[in-house]
Amino acid sequence: MPLDVSSPSPTPITVLARPSRMNGARDPAHSLPALPDDILVYITPYLGYSDLLRLSLASRHMHSMIPLHLAQFVCTTPEDLVKLGAYLYFDIDSRAPCLHSFALHLDQYLHLFEKLGRDLGDGIVDILAVTRQLRNLRLVLDAKWFHHHPRLLEAIGSLPCLTYMYLSRPLWSDIANPSIYSSCLRELHLGDRHSGWFSVADLSQALSRVAAYARDYRFTRCFFSSHGPI
Repeated sequence: MPLDVSSPSPTPITVLARPSRMNGARDPAHSLPALPDDILVYITPYLGYSDLLRLSLASRHMHSMIPLHLAQFVCTTPEDLVKLGAYLYFDIDSRAPCLHSFALHLDQYLHLFEKLGRDLGDGIVDILAVTRQLRNLRLVLDAKWFHHHPRLLEAIGSLPCLTYMYLSRPLWSDIANPSIYSSCLRELHLGDRHSGWFSVADLSQALSRVAAYARDYRFTRCFFSSHGPI
């Protein structure tokens, strides 16, 4: 039977009014930040990076108030160190406080230290200088840098924000030197010590100063002895 389409039945159309705001909820099209700008600026330095990320992505206004900046950086080449310095010093007041993790993996460039002069060591010291205002800094460093740049040893020991430090291939003179331990240090990780042994008694004595504030010690690929020379 052919379908008769000459006079289709009308389809009823219902016009819905725009829903009114319920329970004081704001119209999403005209949403305003829940916090006043001055309060938002005040609490920002006390928030973690994940919280800042969520707030910054909540709205365009929030993003304008909380611009996302670099929180972690790993230097694997001298060029990386130069780039990090340029990035931080471009807007040091807003960018430096966001950096909380700084890892230096420049072991393969130690043999170029004399050729490069002290630029590398000075660059590291400069980066550490602008991180002094941080509340939580994690540092990964090859202990051999201390022997090439004494100022680096002094800079690390004076950091008021260094809560985690990993020293790779430390000498006994490094471990026994109290100058490298910040008073804010909470975690100390020593690793990749392939030459010599740690005397447990001497190690306990060397770290007695750190024990007053550090809560966690880790040793990776290290050798221990109950007696005998280090």
